[in-house]
Amino acid sequence: MTRVLLVDDARLMAELEGTALGRSSFELVPVRAGEDIVALAARLLPDVILLRNGESFPDALEACRALESDPVTREIPVVYIGLGLHRQRYLSAGVKVFIPRPVTRHELQEAMRHVLRLRDRVALRRRVRLPVRLLVGERVIEGRSVNLSITGALLDLCRRIDPGQCGTLCFTAAGREVELAAEVVRYGPGPGIDRGVGVRFVGIDAHTVAWLSRFVRTEGERRAAASSGVAP
Repeated sequence: MTRVLLVDDARLMAELEGTALGRSSFELVPVRAGEDIVALAARLLPDVILLRNGESFPDALEACRALESDPVTREIPVVYIGLGLHRQRYLSAGVKVFIPRPVTRHELQEAMRHVLRLRDRVALRRRVRLPVRLLVGERVIEGRSVNLSITGALLDLCRRIDPGQCGTLCFTAAGREVELAAEVVRYGPGPGIDRGVGVRFVGIDAHTVAWLSRFVRTEGERRAAASSGVAP
């Protein structure tokens, strides 16, 4: 089921329920006034985030920036509905699709279809499972990666580690020993994991970025092919 994180907006909810998104294959999860959208997105990992400014959620721009800066949530596509003059501001904050108001039901449905296709392409590059070690001071914390990208990773580790700590993420991939400077930006449970640790890579050089991008893409495609029974 496709999960859509949605600002608690009665009109927007009604528009969505009037489209294919309102059918049983979609789960619409409203964000209530005062809720932390970043924490909620990190916990629920929705397929799409749909939001706009309003009385119940006046800080949409800051939320977009926070979602973009968190390695756990940055690859969740965000659709924003707002005034056309704010378009570039929101796109710069990480919004994938900007829809100027007033929005028609058809425009909304097409935008959601577009970001779902985008999500499917991104997902192939995110699902990477590897044994990892996070070195923080004298501690060696073992676990596995859940998601991996060129900017950060979501890890399932064997013990707690608080945000703000810095260390080195170590793993072996494609016959290569990899060590990346990393900062912990989030700790908490996630879908299927008790100790989800989000890390942001720090000071990664262009050569490593290029190699990591190729590895993540290839590994994602290999796993997708394996799950479908088709040779890559």
